[in-house]
Amino acid sequence: MKTIKIRGVRFNFEFPFYDLKKELKWGLTLEKKRRPLVIFTPNPEQVVQAKENSLFKDCLNSSDLNLVDGVGIVWYLKIKRGISVQRISGVDLAWQLLEFLNQKKGRVFLLGGQKEVNELALSKLKEKFPSLETRGVGGNKVGAQGEIDEEIVGVINAFRPDLLLVAFGAPKQEFFSCRYRDVLKAKVLMVVGGTFDYWAGKVPRAPGWMQKLGLEWLFRLIIEPWRIKRQVRLIRFIIGGN
Repeated sequence: MKTIKIRGVRFNFEFPFYDLKKELKWGLTLEKKRRPLVIFTPNPEQVVQAKENSLFKDCLNSSDLNLVDGVGIVWYLKIKRGISVQRISGVDLAWQLLEFLNQKKGRVFLLGGQKEVNELALSKLKEKFPSLETRGVGGNKVGAQGEIDEEIVGVINAFRPDLLLVAFGAPKQEFFSCRYRDVLKAKVLMVVGGTFDYWAGKVPRAPGWMQKLGLEWLFRLIIEPWRIKRQVRLIRFIIGGN
C-alpha cells in the first residue's frame, strides 16, 4: 500500500486489495501474530497534537494502518499536495468488520464510552448481528497516557476478542493502544472515537448525501454547536504550512 506523511504523521492509502473486507480478513485470520493488528484514524486535530507532542506522533506512526478518515486530510492532500485519495470512514470500516465477524461467529469487545452508551451499543449490535459474541466495559477511568485498570486488561484477554474497539477519544485511545498492544490477546485493535454514540442511537449520523460530499463535520456542527472550536482548527490545518 502507499504511504504519505503529513507534518510527520503517516497515512496509508491505496491498499493492495482495496476491498476492505479482504484486507480485514487478512488481519483477522493472520496466524502466529505477536500482537493485534492496530488501526488508527488520525484527523487534522490529531496531526496538530502530534506536531506538539512527539510521544503522540511516535504512537500514531507505530500503527499497522493509519486510515485517511477525516475529510480535512482529503482536502489537505488535494489542496497542498495535488493528491486525490479516497476517504475511508472509521465508523463504516468498523461496521464492515462487524459484518464480517458476524458471518464467522466472531468475538467483539467494546471498550470505552459512557457505561450506559457502551451497554446500549452492545444491545443494538446483538440485535443486528445475532451471531456475534459480544462483551464490553464502559465508564472507564483512563490516564493521560492511556493507563487503565489492569483488571480490565485481564477481562479482555480472558475473552480473547477477534476485534477490540477502543473509544476513549484521542489521544488517550491511541496511547492506550500503544501501551497495551503487546499484552492484549486480540486479533485486531481499532480506535473508534465516538462511534459507540452512533451505534447506541445517542447521536445521529449525517444523511447519506452529506457523507458523500464530505460534510459530516457540518452536520455535527449543526447538532453540536460546541464543536465550532474544532472546526476552526480544521480550517487552520488546511491553510497552514506543509
